[in-house]
Amino acid sequence: GGVDARYYVGSHWYEVADLLGGQFYVNDTNDENTSGQALKVGDRFNKDYDGIVVRGGLFAQAEYSPSADLSIFLASAISNTTYSKNEFMYYAPTDPARESDKVDFFGYSVKGGANYNLSDTRNVFVNIGYFSKAPFLDGNVFQSDSSTDFNEGALNEKVFSAEIGYGIRGDKLSANINIYNTSWIDKSLTGSVDDPDNQGDRVNYNIAGLDALHQGVQVGEGADELFYGYEHWLRYLKLNRFIKPIMKNNSRVSGFSNHRLNLLSNIIFNRTSFPGGALGFNLSEINRLVDGGISENPSSLHYVDSKWDDYFSRSDAELSKWMTLVDLDIRLPELLLMRMDKLVMQSGVETRVPFLDHKLVEFVLTVPEKILLNKSTTKPLLKNIARNHIPNKIIDRPKQGFRAPIGEWIKKDIDYFYDSVKSFNEEVNLFNTNELNKVLNGSDYQKKWYLINLSQWHASRRVQ
Repeated sequence: GGVDARYYVGSHWYEVADLLGGQFYVNDTNDENTSGQALKVGDRFNKDYDGIVVRGGLFAQAEYSPSADLSIFLASAISNTTYSKNEFMYYAPTDPARESDKVDFFGYSVKGGANYNLSDTRNVFVNIGYFSKAPFLDGNVFQSDSSTDFNEGALNEKVFSAEIGYGIRGDKLSANINIYNTSWIDKSLTGSVDDPDNQGDRVNYNIAGLDALHQGVQVGEGADELFYGYEHWLRYLKLNRFIKPIMKNNSRVSGFSNHRLNLLSNIIFNRTSFPGGALGFNLSEINRLVDGGISENPSSLHYVDSKWDDYFSRSDAELSKWMTLVDLDIRLPELLLMRMDKLVMQSGVETRVPFLDHKLVEFVLTVPEKILLNKSTTKPLLKNIARNHIPNKIIDRPKQGFRAPIGEWIKKDIDYFYDSVKSFNEEVNLFNTNELNKVLNGSDYQKKWYLINLSQWHASRRVQ
């Protein structure tokens, strides 16, 4: 146990720091003190106040282990937070209202948890807690930045949180898999809006009693890239063992639009044969699709080629490591993690990606290829570690992805999607009409989806 004591003074202001060659700065906000004034360097505007926080409390924790495998803990705390405020901009130095009254908020917390060791390398755990905490000073305790009047509706925020998890520990890898649920109760939302009845005036608002729910899961993004979980990666590496380049440097010889022929020619002519999983159209396809073709050496299209050249100029370069690095750099953040963030946050769920912990990534990149790769199976190292904790029938079942059903989406409203692409092209004249129709009339819905997204993106940014 112990004592918690804190004293804090926070100064909040806006100040002109640099006129950037001008003679003065005109404050165009509705600040009643400085609006319309010509301000010089050092002048303050909009707000200037000190927030004072004094906090004192007691806390204690007890632990109990009824057996060697089970441990239990219970913790509790109480506290009192005192707020006050000194306002320098909106009150005269002699005005007693310049200093606010002191306001107290009593808070407490109770939390507990347990851990049970299933074996020397496996454990399950559970944690639960309830907190009642003082609201934040800024925007909650007082009616506004310009006022020392107390917000009578300010309430303690309450938090209830629970999690349950499973942990594994090994010589090469340790990880926790957990699910949690956090509820915020009596959150406050304060601010100001224009007064509809009196032009130029502002009306303060305070909305109390808002609740929020945070839920989260840990996902396996990054495991395929680090531990070689894609079967087409293994096929590609096998192909490179039998076919060797005939040129020393990265050649810009034109490739084929056919995927397999393009891959073979890229290997033979020492072009970038693995540009990563984010590739939509290869250069030959783009050259045919774009009306008039593409220029000789567009740097934006050869971004990955430049990274390929830089990497393979190193003496320790390995093709398998390049595959991991390029997908960690491009496909994972720009596609997989971006898509995951959008999907889960839409549902109020937070995710954690333990396989992308920077320490784990840095370690795996140092593991020799002969340990990470196996000709007959994906993710051999990760599977061998997991066999001590997960049944073989789960580890050895066929890989199942979670691909979006874009073909079904397009077929449901095919005229709408195709017309959007054609209308886009009529407006910007980017694509050769015959080549565009070949893509739209073909069977590759992934390429159609790329063109649909391009047209929709353009439409969303069109100036009305």
